[in-house]
Amino acid sequence: MLSSRALVLPAPIAFRLAEAGVFSETSPANIVASWRSPEQLSGSPLWQRRDTGFVDVSIFGEVGLVAARRGSGGQPLPLPLGPVTAPRGSSGGLPVAELSVTQLGTLGLRGPMVPHYNFPPGAERAGVPHLTIGPDGMIDTGYACERDDATNTLVVTAPPSGIVNVGGYRLPLRDLQDVVGRIDAAASLAAVPDPLVGQRLVGHAADRHTIQAALGAVGVNPIVVSAFRDGDDPALAAGTRHG
Repeated sequence: MLSSRALVLPAPIAFRLAEAGVFSETSPANIVASWRSPEQLSGSPLWQRRDTGFVDVSIFGEVGLVAARRGSGGQPLPLPLGPVTAPRGSSGGLPVAELSVTQLGTLGLRGPMVPHYNFPPGAERAGVPHLTIGPDGMIDTGYACERDDATNTLVVTAPPSGIVNVGGYRLPLRDLQDVVGRIDAAASLAAVPDPLVGQRLVGHAADRHTIQAALGAVGVNPIVVSAFRDGDDPALAAGTRHG
């Protein structure tokens, strides 16, 4: 493996490569590990390699991200309530985000990287899922979190309810299930964890090729169409309808 200053990887893949000994001979100076499912960060393994820095990047769909370098103990850091600076905790650092806990117990996020306008434009009038910017510029990410008042930090505990996050695409699962059900009442659709993109969709149908063609004909997102491709284990989704 060639030496490098930094290697950007999905976090679960980074740990798998380390366990397999890929970094034993030549390690990158730093690994930037992305968490498409940031609720998994707090329970992640310790980073054991002291010769390689490790930066966790929690990604909250299309809303924004928060990065933190692990300390010498290798444990992930909780998210700070209030302003986030780069470098983290530096008095002269550049403000990059601000975190809060909403009245619903979910993570609120605002700052330079966070959208400032509802998206897509006009979606709030159409009754479809969209990014809603609060009057204070805060966006409710939908991720459940727990607050620690003693340390003024929080930990993300669960993804947005009913939303599938596939590589940054946030899709309403129940609406997708309804579309599939109108084509084939016996078909099912489920979301399962994926180390590369956070989650993926797996579909089960008696005739996969027919339902793929029908979904494609009505203009359904290709991510949904590909859920019914051959090769996935239908037992993961058979008879399952998570809402």
